[in-house]
Amino acid sequence: MRNRYLVLGLASIIAIAFAVPALGGPSNPIASSAASAKKLANKALKKAKAANAAAVTAQSTADSAQAAANAAQSTANAAQATADSAQSTANTAISTKFDTVVNVEGDPSPNNSIDKSVIFATCPGAQPTPTGGGFFINGAGSVEAITNFNTAYIGSWAVGALANGDSGSNWTLTPTARCIGT
Repeated sequence: MRNRYLVLGLASIIAIAFAVPALGGPSNPIASSAASAKKLANKALKKAKAANAAAVTAQSTADSAQAAANAAQSTANAAQATADSAQSTANTAISTKFDTVVNVEGDPSPNNSIDKSVIFATCPGAQPTPTGGGFFINGAGSVEAITNFNTAYIGSWAVGALANGDSGSNWTLTPTARCIGT
């Protein structure tokens, strides 16, 4: 029976040891540390939840940006395909429309010293088409001559030049044309 009283007494002491801090008695240092750790863990959990929410929002924004970039790339690829097709069509049209491209140089004008000169470079073929042209002014007085027109004229390229002053130097005018035959 003595053992019974001993066990009952020890159980009472242990029960009082746990009950005294709960009833406002001296606190248990282990319970105090556990409460502090729990409070710190709750703060950390709250911050982790906020960080997770920010990460979810950032991922959503990144996904939207990626979708927009993919759509832009798709549009750019479609535009490139359209441009390639248009270039191919243009190349085909040029090769079927124009048989040849010829550069023609007309006969030079006579030597001039104070006169004017109008001369033509005529495109060859049944249906000549000048697409551009130019001229050469040659001779000792080439700086004394100026052009007053340089343009397409029917199936030719026409060039006109005038003496620039009364230097008495001779110059010649030679027209050129770039012709496309059909």
